[in-house]
Amino acid sequence: SLGKLCPDAESIARQLPSLLRPAGLEGLPLILWARSIGALSAVHLAVCQPADFAGLIVESGLMSIKELPVVQPMLLSLLGATPDALAQLPEPVETLSKVARLAVPLLVLHGTQDHIVPVAQAQRCFEACPPGPAKKLVLAPGYSHNDLSGFPTYWAEVRDFLRCVTEGPPQAAPAPPLGSEEVGRLSVAELKAHLGALSVDYSHCVEKSELAELLRSRL
Repeated sequence: SLGKLCPDAESIARQLPSLLRPAGLEGLPLILWARSIGALSAVHLAVCQPADFAGLIVESGLMSIKELPVVQPMLLSLLGATPDALAQLPEPVETLSKVARLAVPLLVLHGTQDHIVPVAQAQRCFEACPPGPAKKLVLAPGYSHNDLSGFPTYWAEVRDFLRCVTEGPPQAAPAPPLGSEEVGRLSVAELKAHLGALSVDYSHCVEKSELAELLRSRL
């Protein structure tokens, strides 16, 4: 039942260390990756146990059960309610309100022609996520609910997200080593900064040329 989805997810998460330990995988970053209704449990875990998970991928993710095209007509018929009255009913799992408390990086993947979970739910998920964690929304034009992995950049987006989450953002290439001529073009402040970075005492230097010679001697 819907009421057991999140408690069951918590029970599974508690068993992860004992499952990963025999395989030598304990301590590695864990990424939650959920499709469709699985997003209900994954978002719950990411919010309730942020220290245990390094990131969250939501693919064709369900955010609002009562707004599903297949569910709305049934609820209106069974409850005899109007659309306005239906909008006032609480969500069974309150996933979007949980997304608003998300503190881990988020990647949202969704097809624009998804007739099971409309793309508007992906957009609301992305917008609900607070600005703190890194987040990205990738919409696949013309793709539906179950064919998203065929989108040309699907795997590249996933790979980039996993790399960013586990390794951090790309680092700038290190500056090339200074040559004698480059040292001569440095200002006094730059010379002192380079010497300080090398933990070299330059307090005895009076002239710029002395700073330059001292730096050249340490390169």
